[in-house]
Amino acid sequence: CVTPTHKLKLIISEQISSFLIGYADVIILLIYLRNILKLDFQGQMGKMFTVSLFGSLIGVSMGLFIGSLGKLSEGIKVAVILALSMICSFLAGLMNGNMKDLVEKHAPVINRINPAALISDAFYCINVYDDPVRYYRNLITLAIMSVAFVMASFLLIRRNRYDSI
Repeated sequence: CVTPTHKLKLIISEQISSFLIGYADVIILLIYLRNILKLDFQGQMGKMFTVSLFGSLIGVSMGLFIGSLGKLSEGIKVAVILALSMICSFLAGLMNGNMKDLVEKHAPVINRINPAALISDAFYCINVYDDPVRYYRNLITLAIMSVAFVMASFLLIRRNRYDSI
């Protein structure tokens, strides 16, 4: 906040560096799963990398947004992001297989905006279903949400000012 650098440039540079590190980790994981553990991904590694790209992007964008929230302590921000990711994962059916169907039946809009549900659904579209329309809809939604989080972070951070010494 004290640097004279434009806040949007600062946010974008932080996002790119964090994203590259996280995405590299995910690529290494996917290569390990396929080549070492011999998991069969139906020959769709390009699409798997694409979903991972958008998943990493939304994760970093959400982290930037939570990090830019006011004067909360670091511990509170970590707790918020962990709670949010656990709730999203639970509602996406990643902890209980029936939960995603229950959410789809009673509140389908949650599955359309839940990043964990969008990512897992995109992976299902690649490896289980053969639904390219749904796959691309999930990716576009993740991209739009990422841009919205980055812009919201910018709006929150640009208001922070410090008195000059």
